[in-house]
Amino acid sequence: MRIADNAYMLKIGQEEGGAYYPVLVSDGANLALIDAGYKEHNEAFVKAIEAEGFKARDITHIILTHQDGDHVDGVKAMKKLAPGAVVVAHEEEAPYIDGSKLNIKLQDWIDKQGTLTDEDKADIDERKAESAARAVPVDIKVKDGNVIFGDMEAVHVPGHTPGHICLYLRNSGIMVGGDALNIDGGKLVGPNPVYTYDQAQGAASLEKIKGYNPKMAVAYHGGLITLR
Repeated sequence: MRIADNAYMLKIGQEEGGAYYPVLVSDGANLALIDAGYKEHNEAFVKAIEAEGFKARDITHIILTHQDGDHVDGVKAMKKLAPGAVVVAHEEEAPYIDGSKLNIKLQDWIDKQGTLTDEDKADIDERKAESAARAVPVDIKVKDGNVIFGDMEAVHVPGHTPGHICLYLRNSGIMVGGDALNIDGGKLVGPNPVYTYDQAQGAASLEKIKGYNPKMAVAYHGGLITLR
């Protein structure tokens, strides 16, 4: 679905199964995929990209809003199709994506456990292995306000994770929000508290996003909302 001259919202999966809404951004010379889903969704991603008139092999940037598996797991599969694509993420998020650090919410969950049963230990080992398997190097580490290419600005919005970013398309006024944004009752809200590392930061980041006064926003788990 074309949402601006240079941006396309993809739909992966069905609503009842929890659809994802990654975004493509193109300036003619570059083609960015914002978030890559799980590896088992790779075929669906390819079909959705082709439906918008592009080829997966032409992707130049894979931009990750944050470290969680439903955004990062599909990167390796996508890079097999687009081996020249560079991976982009916030500098604070990079160690969690490249495997230098364990996913922060998984580490937090482990730290809060009391006495562990053998079943708990096996579950932790399995989750650690999954996290290690999807680790990928981050080629470009951005900071708040950096322009990745064209009119696409990285906006640091910690809360859901420490290095979460949104991507603001300045010319069209579209905020690609990842998991920093959700849609509830036709209104833009912040990250889901159940899955948010720091809720106070998440609330402050929502106000930061609103300060951009975007015309539209895309929530990874909610789709497109028109704001003005």
